[in-house]
Amino acid sequence: MISKRSRALNPAARAASRVLLKAGRALQGENLDDHRVNGEARLLRAVARTLGPRPVIFDVGANVGAWSQNAAKLFPNATLHAFEPHPGAFAQLEQTLRPLGVACHQMALGAQPGHATLHFDPGMTILSSLHQRDLAAFGMALDSTVDVEVARLDDLCDDLGLDTVDMLKIDVEGHERDVLAGAQRRLESGAIGIVQFEYGGTYIDAGVRLRDVLDRFPAGYALHRIVPWGLMPLSDRDLRDESFALSNYVAVGPAHEHARLG
Repeated sequence: MISKRSRALNPAARAASRVLLKAGRALQGENLDDHRVNGEARLLRAVARTLGPRPVIFDVGANVGAWSQNAAKLFPNATLHAFEPHPGAFAQLEQTLRPLGVACHQMALGAQPGHATLHFDPGMTILSSLHQRDLAAFGMALDSTVDVEVARLDDLCDDLGLDTVDMLKIDVEGHERDVLAGAQRRLESGAIGIVQFEYGGTYIDAGVRLRDVLDRFPAGYALHRIVPWGLMPLSDRDLRDESFALSNYVAVGPAHEHARLG
């Protein structure tokens, strides 16, 4: 059925396509997991030049606290809250961040308050998710579970007496849409200044598309993909070409529409 010519050329074509695809995705900020090169660190530095002297910053899905640790250095006078539901990761986070004055919360954020099951691999807690993930292709399985508390961001801000959140960073392995659903009141009023969130293969397991997350942002928020050299405005093609490749996005609220972030 397959000719000798095809058998000879197919391996080379596959190898070339993988190289070209990897390069193309890198140019769009995809599949770059190192914050030092994928644009995340650059964005955080730009935000530090934009926000006021005492910003309120939320790190949702903080894991062991690496992002919050960087933020605490760049924003020494900030009110910084870090959220992590996994008990082991939270213990490390608390040890790292409490000496820096960061408020640490052992909980998840979502669309509704209550409790949920967190799925995780004890040796790779950074992949923990409120959605059961199919990682068989990577030789992994999130086959451990723990019951965790879930709160709504709007309710939590009310309890903490916080009218605004200047920067909201979300990295919750497919649960980003629900975190934003729980913050809808403040998003609609423009009380959340800048939102950074992750996108990737976890959305397949969660049954969520990129558009589902972007639709949570009211008119007035400017939407961009984070790329190594700055920001790339989203286009209609980005929404059609749903790649599920690891990447990060930022939504910039009306209060910062003239800020130079990238």
